[in-house]
Amino acid sequence: MKERIGINTYRLRKLALQMREFTINELVAASSASKETTQGFVFNLRQKNAGFLKWEDLRPQGPGRPIRRYRLTPEGLEYLTKEIAPFALELNERAFKEDPSLRPSLPKSTTSVVRWKEELAAWLEPVLLQFDVAVGSGATALFLKPDEVWTARIDQQMKAFPEGRIWNEEEFSTFVHNILTPWQQKRLEIQGWTACAYRSEKHRPFDVFCRMVSGKPVVELRPLPTRVPTIEELHLSPTMTHFSNLQHGLILVTGIAGSGRSRTLAAMIDQINARKQDHIITIEEPVRYFHERQKSFIEQRQVAIDTPDFSPALEEALAGKSDVVVLSDITDSEMFATVLAAAERTLLLCRVTAPGATEALNKLVDLFPKIEQASVRSRLAANLAGIVSVTALPNASGTGTVSAAEVLPWHPEARDCILDPAKTSLLTECLLRYDKSTVTLEESVLKLYKKHAITREVAARHIKGIKIQKGRLRGLFQRKRDEGKAQRMGKSQHVVPVDEEWGVRGEGNDRLTSIHSTQGEAIDAARNIAINQRSEVVIHRRDGRIRDKDNYGSGSDSLPLRDRKH
Repeated sequence: MKERIGINTYRLRKLALQMREFTINELVAASSASKETTQGFVFNLRQKNAGFLKWEDLRPQGPGRPIRRYRLTPEGLEYLTKEIAPFALELNERAFKEDPSLRPSLPKSTTSVVRWKEELAAWLEPVLLQFDVAVGSGATALFLKPDEVWTARIDQQMKAFPEGRIWNEEEFSTFVHNILTPWQQKRLEIQGWTACAYRSEKHRPFDVFCRMVSGKPVVELRPLPTRVPTIEELHLSPTMTHFSNLQHGLILVTGIAGSGRSRTLAAMIDQINARKQDHIITIEEPVRYFHERQKSFIEQRQVAIDTPDFSPALEEALAGKSDVVVLSDITDSEMFATVLAAAERTLLLCRVTAPGATEALNKLVDLFPKIEQASVRSRLAANLAGIVSVTALPNASGTGTVSAAEVLPWHPEARDCILDPAKTSLLTECLLRYDKSTVTLEESVLKLYKKHAITREVAARHIKGIKIQKGRLRGLFQRKRDEGKAQRMGKSQHVVPVDEEWGVRGEGNDRLTSIHSTQGEAIDAARNIAINQRSEVVIHRRDGRIRDKDNYGSGSDSLPLRDRKH
């Protein structure tokens, strides 16, 4: 007799298949089933076969049972897959009769994606054997074309790789057709390229990039990093930690192709993963770094593999109340409007192809018609949390690149730089006035030079107007920081005679700020204003000549509590 199950049991089985690893509390939260039902599901699964689940104790839960993380074994995955299929139709019909909103269904794409992965592995296996040989010889990419010998990029040079077989045009078209999903085939036809990342137990992670050239497909295989770099390894500013701690808002990571945006985003995700128990969803084309679970639950979805496009994947991620959503591209105005609306409650990290912050903001606003752009700028100013603009520089060894990063934490006082298109180019200078944690590109270049990550010549090309010689970078940078501090200082406060009394006047002002009976009272009032504005007190004699000056803004960041001279 066929076992009958309820909708909660069905959902628990389905979620266990999707999550692969889980605790009891995670299953309860994801399924909305009771804790008792969830515990019963796990207990029954273990009773069926002890080999279906493996587990580890995370930490003691007081004097009672420990908290355990369960992991489905291949046998457990096979069992649940077989158990779900016979009941899907029956549960759908039962749910339809009782309450249409409760009808469960299996994703239509699951079977095709599983089949595609099996076919991909079968078709790519002979290629990957040679690919591993090429990578072992120092190749960073392997190129395949019909009727041609394979080509490998080694030491920045394109070299013939005769070990691979030569396909004729028909054979190569069949090969390409079988390694692409139907969604990928459609994207290749429409936009001329498609890509996906893949990993298996036999081979290192790699991505497959397919594009059309003169009407014929070309396939490029590239090895992917086997580990995610950290913020510290990339020499990024500690300000990046502030971004990782945010609960909501929009963070843009900008740069041109090859500048290091993907590794910067990956380091930010890794920091969140290591510190917070969040639900992170990445939507990428393709995945550049595979993340292993630490504290956060991570779903990495690839466009044209797991979802047809960015927009439906984004809507689904937001509907699932995820904590962090990462986008490798913003493709249209509708998608960006969704991002702006979601930034009020979700942290969104978005990659934008633009050389700097100003260009990125203008590019996003230009997605909309002119009549809507003022409103978009207002919403962007309200929800922006920060911008990271990365630039690739040759590393000191000459074997690769390292990224210099301009880091701009958002400050509400700078909103006019977004609202007014004429002021957008002044965004960095404006933020320097309000936030000491702002990091300019020149400051980042200096840091890389001091850590011997780049050469003096490279640093000189990116710090304007200075011919750098050994030992002069520190003085250069200090002068620039002093200039920035001077720009951030408020108006000097002048203590001036007013008939028989004394007044305080801000520099350049026609009207007095205040009038006092004695010079000492006026000096105290001027000093309080200067301390708040990080500016200077200028004390005049009765004849108008300057008697003394006290600076409360430049020099050391710590201001004097009291000027003992007065």
